Amino acid sequence: MRQLLALLLLSVAAAVFHLTLAPLLPPVLRPDAALLLAMAALALGRPDFGFVALFVLGLQADLFLSARMGALTLGYLLSGAAVRVVVGREFERGEIVLAWISVTAATAVAHLLYCGIVLALGSQIVFGEAFVLIASLALSALLWGLPALLGVGELLFRLHLLAPEIQARWTNQRRMNGTRIRRAHS
Repeated sequence: MRQLLALLLLSVAAAVFHLTLAPLLPPVLRPDAALLLAMAALALGRPDFGFVALFVLGLQADLFLSARMGALTLGYLLSGAAVRVVVGREFERGEIVLAWISVTAATAVAHLLYCGIVLALGSQIVFGEAFVLIASLALSALLWGLPALLGVGELLFRLHLLAPEIQARWTNQRRMNGTRIRRAHS
């Protein structure tokens, strides 16, 4: 039930962002919010939940953003798997900076894969426009990746969906911070 609630909240957040805030931003600062949120879930949450989030938010992105149904979803899943293979157990330490770099790299990889998939399906791509779009998505992922990671991390922490090691680490940090605050006020 908690996983469904988290998926629903992530889906609504991505849709609201794409429909309300994204049109107000300059094109170079418009991130692929669905991918950022899903990769944050993969980086900080349990791997099974992360891949389900990639799939669900990939389908949502296909509905909103893609010319080829399923191509973005496949790009999301393949980039998530590639990042998980490369980074692997490093995610379990809960390092936000590593996750931030991974989310940025995954954005570029997912959209490169999307271009490859669309080309393989017979569509035409203007490579200059595709390169500029991928570069702007990577730049915006660098800008928006950290807030996405912190927000998704807080959601997963409250729903107890973080990876067990990260959940324990964050719980201990909050206990220590609470002890320090109580001691300072006494």
